[in-house]
Amino acid sequence: MNLKHLIHNIHNLELKKEEIHLWFVNLNSKEFSIINYFPNSLEEDRIKKLNSMCNKLLFINRRKFLKLLISKYEKKDLMEIQINSNKNGKEEIKINGQASTLNFSLSKSGNILAISFSYNKFLGIDIEKEDPNIIEDINQFFNPFDKRYFFQKWTEYEALLKALGKGIPNLPYDNPSTFKKLAKYYKNPNVFKLYFRPFPSYFCSLITSSFRCIKFFHLVD
Repeated sequence: MNLKHLIHNIHNLELKKEEIHLWFVNLNSKEFSIINYFPNSLEEDRIKKLNSMCNKLLFINRRKFLKLLISKYEKKDLMEIQINSNKNGKEEIKINGQASTLNFSLSKSGNILAISFSYNKFLGIDIEKEDPNIIEDINQFFNPFDKRYFFQKWTEYEALLKALGKGIPNLPYDNPSTFKKLAKYYKNPNVFKLYFRPFPSYFCSLITSSFRCIKFFHLVD
C-alpha cells in the first residue's frame, strides 16, 4: 500500500477492540499535496509559531495524515474531526465536538511519522532516528550492543510518558515521586513493551497493556 492508494481506494479502516494498528509514513511524500486540509484556529496559531517553511510543511502533513486515518476509522468527513489537547498536552480525538473512543499516539523523527491506534487508552509510541551528534557522544561510553540498549530505553521511556498522558515539560523532575511512579509502571507485568527497528537508523518503542494483535502499515518508499 502507498499513500495514494490509501487516499483513493481505502474508504474504511476496521480496528477491532483487541487490535493495535501501527502506521509509518514519510512526511516528505509528494502525495500529501492531494489531501485536503482545513486548519482550525489553534492549528493556524501553531503553524505561525513554527520557524521555517520546512517545519510548517511537516506539521501540516502530519495533521493531514492523522486526520485522514481518523476519518477512515470513524467513517467521518475530514471537516468533522477535531484534535484537541488536554491539560497535560495529550492530544485527543473529537467528532463534531464529541469525544471519540478511538485513541492514538504519534511520534516523529527525521521525516518519518509513526502513529499507533487503539481503543485502549493506555497507549504510547516513540520513534527516534540516529543523530550523528548523539551517536558520537554515545560511542565514547558505550559499545555497539549498549548503544542499541540506550536507544531502547530512551524510546521506551518516551512512549511510557505518552501512555501515561504526560509530556516531558509537565513532569516535576524535582519530585522523587515522579520517577517512582514511572518505575512502578515500567516494572508492571501488565505493561507491554515492544521495541523494534522499523527502518535502518530508526529505533521505535510501543507501550500498551492488553491487546491480541498488532498490525503494521508501512507507507514509506
